[in-house]
Amino acid sequence: MALYLLLFDRPADLDATGYRERSKSWIAELVRLNGFQEFSAHWNALDMSPNTMALIRLVSAEAAVSALTNPAITEMFEDMRQHGCRNIAAHAFRSSEIAPDPIIR
Repeated sequence: MALYLLLFDRPADLDATGYRERSKSWIAELVRLNGFQEFSAHWNALDMSPNTMALIRLVSAEAAVSALTNPAITEMFEDMRQHGCRNIAAHAFRSSEIAPDPIIR
């Protein structure tokens, strides 16, 4: 298992920029990633910033690394910028050897 982490700042006005409507196609693009398992998105809990995070669980570290260079995702980032998103960053993480399985309480 691996995680593809997408961080960005969403626009202040979600509707005027078209962010709200366009974001549906961005989610669809992430779901189409090779090795896709799960998707979730989160906004800053304190509502003090426009920070947004998307977590995409993939089957392997190779799939997560591949997502970093996927041309469709690169095009998606450009579309996000055109719709007001800023500070876009993507990261790939593999499972930890110390705690290899998710810990559920």
